[in-house]
Amino acid sequence: NNVTVEKQIPTKWKEVTFSQFIKLVEAGDDPAKVISIFTDIEEETLRKAKIVNLEAIISMLGFLKTEMNLKVPETCMGYKIPKNLEFETIGQFQDLKAEAVQIKDAKSFDKYALFCAIYATNPYDYQQAEKLVPTFLNAPCEEVMAIGNFILLKLAELMTGIKSKSQIPSIPMKKYWLVLTVWLKSLGFILRYYTWRKKLLSIGKSY
Repeated sequence: NNVTVEKQIPTKWKEVTFSQFIKLVEAGDDPAKVISIFTDIEEETLRKAKIVNLEAIISMLGFLKTEMNLKVPETCMGYKIPKNLEFETIGQFQDLKAEAVQIKDAKSFDKYALFCAIYATNPYDYQQAEKLVPTFLNAPCEEVMAIGNFILLKLAELMTGIKSKSQIPSIPMKKYWLVLTVWLKSLGFILRYYTWRKKLLSIGKSY
């Protein structure tokens, strides 16, 4: 409607927030949905709009098909992250485990922001951690993903007593969603199985 609109569109994963990343999982390869996420312009409006240099925009978004740098950061949003992500309190461990068993697939990514908040809250308090979740939704997606993936591996190792070598492979993001969904399901099964098994053992000992 003859109105000029200027929007910043990311050109690398470091510029994508975790909340945007969650939406990208749902958007898939639909360019209208992807551009809508980064511009806050309604999807249907974009489908009808004449966009100058559309090819250039799609080309710049090509990074979405590349690998992420999933290295656990020393800090995230100004909060210090333990180098080895040790469980510093029993409360942290119990709450992380309770949240982790609810993860079923890649649509459960919102839990990752809570994982980060649980580590950032000091002294630890679950209610305070919940209040910090919006902060980590605005954090770089690479950092939140790296922390979340590492925590799930750490929990799986503690639950099974077996050192896990399983990690998200470095592959183009086009295949990442499928691989990550399978990986989360396998880890989720391990966590749920050992939680269930522990409950059965406790019931057996009570008789």
